[in-house]
Amino acid sequence: MTARRLVFHPGVEEDLDPILVFYAERDAALPGRFRGRLQEQIERIVLFPESGAVLFEEYRRVLLKRFPTWRSTG
Repeated sequence: MTARRLVFHPGVEEDLDPILVFYAERDAALPGRFRGRLQEQIERIVLFPESGAVLFEEYRRVLLKRFPTWRSTG
């Protein structure tokens, strides 16, 4: 079996804080719920690396359900 690494898109780290601010402005409970859902998906990917839609080559994408797509306006 080939060892796999969990790799995040380079933009994830720089997007995370603005995303949390965006949700906090709408509802104070949303950032915590978002973090929890993100952690659940990370754990699922680690356990089931073949899950998620194929993005390209061996890379896959997983969306967080119940959280609308966030787009930076800056």
